[in-house]
Amino acid sequence: AAGIGIFALNLSTATITLDRNACQVHHLPAESPTAFVLAQWLDMLEPSARESAQAFISLAAVSGVIQREVLGVVTTAGEPRRIEFVARAQASRDRTRSRTPVLIGVCRDITEEYAIERLRQEMAETREANRSKSELLSRISHELRTPLNTILGYAQLLQRDEALSTKQRGTLGTIRRSGEHLAGLIDGLLDIARIEAGKLYLHRG
Repeated sequence: AAGIGIFALNLSTATITLDRNACQVHHLPAESPTAFVLAQWLDMLEPSARESAQAFISLAAVSGVIQREVLGVVTTAGEPRRIEFVARAQASRDRTRSRTPVLIGVCRDITEEYAIERLRQEMAETREANRSKSELLSRISHELRTPLNTILGYAQLLQRDEALSTKQRGTLGTIRRSGEHLAGLIDGLLDIARIEAGKLYLHRG
């Protein structure tokens, strides 16, 4: 395992130096150089991550406090990896004893951790979506059930009227059967909502 690597970015010369662990974190070949022009290092990143990387460097350089960023890196084999960078700017003295701004930091490969966290987030979002759907189904079912019960109740009362003609009784029978069919569908929706909410209970007859 590569573990934690150390890198240093000279902000004056725009060059970045990686220690051997950092090279392994970037999945670079063993014979690769350890110092790069900043543009070369940016080319190792996923295109969508380069703007975030530049913003990370700029913020760390001017803020003077520790900054953290997770960037997508593409290995020489074309494999995408997620690497966490933590850095802070500080001044160091070069050979002329002038103070040079340098970004010092550590990096580590968190691809597996990142994938697990993404999966956890997706599962949480799915649970929330299912909960919202169940609540909507339950609310709609109750809203339909109230007027439907009224319709069925009136149909039953009207069927008791002995003055109704055969045709009228047939029409009321159709209304009642259709209403009872719709009531069955609504009960099915309520059962689906209860199942997704884990609140459906089966009882032995």
